[in-house]
Amino acid sequence: MFENVARLAMYDNSFNGSIPTEYGLLENLTHLELVNNIDIIGTVPTELRECKKLRLLTLYETGISGSVSFCDSFGDDIFIFVSNVSLCGEECECCCSTR
Repeated sequence: MFENVARLAMYDNSFNGSIPTEYGLLENLTHLELVNNIDIIGTVPTELRECKKLRLLTLYETGISGSVSFCDSFGDDIFIFVSNVSLCGEECECCCSTR
């Protein structure tokens, strides 16, 4: 039903809870932007590694913790923007930025 979703831009939506693991089923997802949703908590689900076309992940101003640990699945083809540099795992140093 949602197999053609390429971009989820959900700025300032007052979402809460965790990032759904089901986003990993969106095989055509290229952009996941969750900017300014401070009540999104938990970690970035490893299921997102299944989104082989994912090129942009923005997590500014969220309550996400831990670190992104799947950048090796994308090589240098993904850019991750965060407000907390600790979200950039060792695997993501090449593609993770705080701005």
